[in-house]
Amino acid sequence: MTESAQPPVQPAAPVQLSGSFFFGKIGWSYPDMRGADITGMQVQMYTSDAWEVVGNYPPHVTEHEQHDLEPGKPYLVRVVANSKVGPSVPSGALTLLTRTASMPAKAYPPICVAGKTSLTSAVLQFGPTLMADYDGPPISRWELQQRDKHFLNWTTVLTDGFKNLKTFSPNGFLDHHFHHPDGRSSNQFVAKDLNPGQEYQFRVRAQNADGFGDWSEPTSVVTLSAAPAQPPALKVVGTPTFNSLTVQLSEPETFGAAVRGYTLQRRTTRAWYATQESGEVKDVSGWYSVCELPPNVTTVPMVEDLEAGASHAFRYMAFSNAGDSPWSETLDIVLPIPEPPEAPRIMSCGVDETGAVEIVWHTPKERGAMVTGYELWASDSSCGEWSKIYTGFTNGFVDEHHRATPHTVRGYRVRALTDETPPSGFSKVSECDLFERYTGKIPVLVKGHLGPKHQKLLWVSRDEPVHSLRYKVPTDLYPTGKIRGFAEDRQDVQLTLNGSPLSEHHVPVPYSIVISSEPGHASYIQGHEVVVARDVSFAQVYARMLRYFDPMLRDKQEAVSVVADPTATATIVGEGNGWPHQTGGFIELGDARVSFSKCAHVNGADGSSSVPLPSKDEAASAHLPLYDLAALREQSGAMLSPLLEHGTALVPMYQREALCIDMSSRAPVALKVGYGDSNVLTGQPDVPGRLIRTSKSCNWPPTPQQNYMVLPEQRWLANRNATGDGAGHQFVPVALSETSLNAAQRSGVASQHQVTVTAYPELPSDAEVYVSSELSENTEIDLFSTASEAGLCPGDCVFLRSKSLPGVHSPTLADLGIGANTVLAVEFTGVHKDSYQLSHQTSPQRQVGVCEASEEAPAALSMMGGLAVGGRMSEAIYPDLMLGPRRWDTDVEATATVHLVNSMVFTESTGLPMPAGQMCEEDYKKLGLPRSWRSEWSDEMDADGIFSKERSELTASSRAESTSHGALLNFELLKSCNTK
Repeated sequence: MTESAQPPVQPAAPVQLSGSFFFGKIGWSYPDMRGADITGMQVQMYTSDAWEVVGNYPPHVTEHEQHDLEPGKPYLVRVVANSKVGPSVPSGALTLLTRTASMPAKAYPPICVAGKTSLTSAVLQFGPTLMADYDGPPISRWELQQRDKHFLNWTTVLTDGFKNLKTFSPNGFLDHHFHHPDGRSSNQFVAKDLNPGQEYQFRVRAQNADGFGDWSEPTSVVTLSAAPAQPPALKVVGTPTFNSLTVQLSEPETFGAAVRGYTLQRRTTRAWYATQESGEVKDVSGWYSVCELPPNVTTVPMVEDLEAGASHAFRYMAFSNAGDSPWSETLDIVLPIPEPPEAPRIMSCGVDETGAVEIVWHTPKERGAMVTGYELWASDSSCGEWSKIYTGFTNGFVDEHHRATPHTVRGYRVRALTDETPPSGFSKVSECDLFERYTGKIPVLVKGHLGPKHQKLLWVSRDEPVHSLRYKVPTDLYPTGKIRGFAEDRQDVQLTLNGSPLSEHHVPVPYSIVISSEPGHASYIQGHEVVVARDVSFAQVYARMLRYFDPMLRDKQEAVSVVADPTATATIVGEGNGWPHQTGGFIELGDARVSFSKCAHVNGADGSSSVPLPSKDEAASAHLPLYDLAALREQSGAMLSPLLEHGTALVPMYQREALCIDMSSRAPVALKVGYGDSNVLTGQPDVPGRLIRTSKSCNWPPTPQQNYMVLPEQRWLANRNATGDGAGHQFVPVALSETSLNAAQRSGVASQHQVTVTAYPELPSDAEVYVSSELSENTEIDLFSTASEAGLCPGDCVFLRSKSLPGVHSPTLADLGIGANTVLAVEFTGVHKDSYQLSHQTSPQRQVGVCEASEEAPAALSMMGGLAVGGRMSEAIYPDLMLGPRRWDTDVEATATVHLVNSMVFTESTGLPMPAGQMCEEDYKKLGLPRSWRSEWSDEMDADGIFSKERSELTASSRAESTSHGALLNFELLKSCNTK
């Protein structure tokens, strides 16, 4: 509970600021508040045996002037702080004294001796004369006070200055002989321990036997400033490279004048020449300025004109209004020795119509030595000897001296040259595959309907758009007019390749994927290319591209929602949208759903195993209650239990019940289930985001092959691998007798009885990966393989196409697989009696077939077998017989945490009663498990069974049918695994 507001604390006694014969001025400070704002200050003065209010002031006023006072008479004054809840206790009383004619008059301001002012000291002269005469006793002493201009409080630095009365010259020096005509008698004080370049104020007043005189007006004194001290030596930030370096400056000590900036200089230890604006070449090996920096910039990267392998020296100084500091100590550093640049990469190697070969390569990355040229080497496959055909500065060359001939394959490689290092390594060999008969153009023979006389030969480029062929057919060969278009479903005219219809529909554009040398599974977009590491699959990169173009896709894949069923009696039917029929509450994780039903708590040979209730597939009453923790947190408000602060859902259970996890999905999903910190299938500590499948074993049952389950094949799971040896143990709540475990679970500390369900979606497979952007010259790569598995090296480029990615373009002949030695025909199949064909020689080795539609995957098993007493985990887990972990997208995951609590923890944490409908001893007898019932279970409240006699009876025929189905399913799984 919060404390109520109280009046302010007692203020401190006021102080006298000044006074005269009939006037007095006081000041005060505000006291601390105690929950109520101060609304004002009240000034009280004691007169006629009572305190009288003489002033009320708002909160921002801290001074009061009292007039019409009698000279030399003392007055008592105090202050009171007012607030909305009442006034404070009055402060202590101040004795306010007015002046009399016998007190000293106001003193003249002290005089600063300018010639004696230094960085840390100043000389002040004052007295002995006053600004007016007075009738009192002589002056007995002087009081001198000092303060910083930026502060309000004065400090007394001298209280006995009258005996220091001496004669000084106008320059402030002591005149021992009293001969100086302008000498004067005064007091002199040396103020020490001052800060350089700072302004101070001094004031003085006289005192005699009757009191003090008025303070003089303040005198301002500014101490001298000096240039900054020598700054510390430069520091190197990070690791220097061949031609770059980053240095860090440090602020030096200052003496009254702030640093206005820095000057950085550099020199090399050997001759270094630079061209001036006049064209003159000058030796600049000595010190020269690199830059001037503002005071707030202390890190300087230098990436220009640094010679690799040379020794460089750096220094800097600080400058201020008081002057320049000395130069810092020199930083000497030797940059790394330059190395040859990286090997270039040939980007294209094409052949023009004349047979000349054009080779283009990219500029390699330099490593300390500037690239000054390139060497291009060529080789014929027949001899295998390499010869240099070009040396120059450009990044491309056209080989016209070795023109392409039929059946000739030439290879090219290039390396970079420098003046300081050996040449770089050679690039990867790029071969120019020349067509057997033709170059980049395809000869097309257009046959007319009147025989060979009407034949015409056309040369069509492979980059020709498909729709342009409609305009290539001469009008005399197609008298009915221009062809309207090509489509696979057209009945009058079709464009075919080797008998297969072609279409003008747009095709997806290829995305460039460049392989990098970076470790791990990273991928990022750089310019117009996607850069990927060698250990990430292309399917994973494709999934990341889909999420990049559709930011809402990740939210959909990682969405988690709870449809609660607190009573376990509600009928909740799935809404469709691809979901199978379902009753009862559930947790939806992306494309997967999990729900929880009841099992009998049975003791087995190797642990515990589950016997599903006979009405498990019939009635909603077999479901366990399911609470949405988000809704419970909203209802609990400030009285939230620690158990409810974290997690997704809550499942309360009785001691006689065990939990069975039911699963369903509308798309393939990898589902990983953890119990506490361990995986339920392996019994080992779980690794987040990692799916594992061990190598297959020829023995049955094998050890657990995977740490996840495959949906929709896996339908339910009622046991866990608790010891790691494959023995099945049930999901049960904490026993009521375990007092410490119950307390730990209520406080949210224990997680042993916490189920964590994580769903991973399947990687998309509707994409193609090629090593060339042209389909007729590509080598297809498995979408689910990595660059390392495909044998690709850093710098290699592949292309990815998919209709799901944005970007389409009008197809060219190359996009549709039209290459040399193919059959291209325009066939009129409608009412026209004419048929025109465009064709040329067919080479079976060069034909491109049309991909057939993949067969549909076999239907998923409709049911999963259960576990008998003492069963092993591998008998109930559907094996991932396809690609294994590489099939699933581990970049995204939908995770839900479910707390399994007993009746006591549930009631104490939520304040709600346990839902009715638990199993009883009679139900165990009907299930054929009378020995599994424990007498202490009857101590729990609500001992009525949830099943009637008619619904819970399990006939011998239904048991036999269930047993036969489980045995048949296990036999099929055994046979499928042993054949792999």
